[in-house]
Amino acid sequence: VGIRTTPDGTRRLFDRIETGYRSEAKELLSPGVYALLLARARGEPNL
Repeated sequence: VGIRTTPDGTRRLFDRIETGYRSEAKELLSPGVYALLLARARGEPNL
């Protein structure tokens, strides 16, 4: 799928999001943090 594993465990969070926990993750994280983790999990450069 092209998900990169990061030292802080972003992949685990991203996997949970992709397996149907999107709403749960959004409730636990602020929108900014959620967007950042999602971008990092996809291998996009940090903003």
